[in-house]
Amino acid sequence: MREKLKGVSIYWLDGDLETRVVGLIAEKTGLPPSEIMPETLLWHDLGIAGDDASELLVEYRDLFQVDMKEFNFARYFPSEIGFWCREREPVTVRDLVESAKRKRWTTPAVPQDPTRDR
Repeated sequence: MREKLKGVSIYWLDGDLETRVVGLIAEKTGLPPSEIMPETLLWHDLGIAGDDASELLVEYRDLFQVDMKEFNFARYFPSEIGFWCREREPVTVRDLVESAKRKRWTTPAVPQDPTRDR
């Protein structure tokens, strides 16, 4: 059993769902978990986009067994070269936690605050 766990982040093995999702994001971004809040926006606050967003979401899907069939990547994240193309709908850490609870992607219900800085 120990061999199978080699290289697996402690965040994946222990803690509640929110802690585990935050741990995955922290591991992928290099940020300390204490800087990642439920309201943190993946693209707008952390700059996760393109291949980085895709890799994070694939790992998230596999780790938390979330059905992502309804997830439209271009709706939420720009490509590596299309950062300027158009505004994207926000995805928060909380959105990932809620979808992991349901085991399927759930479109964020709360619209973006138009007064929020980008």
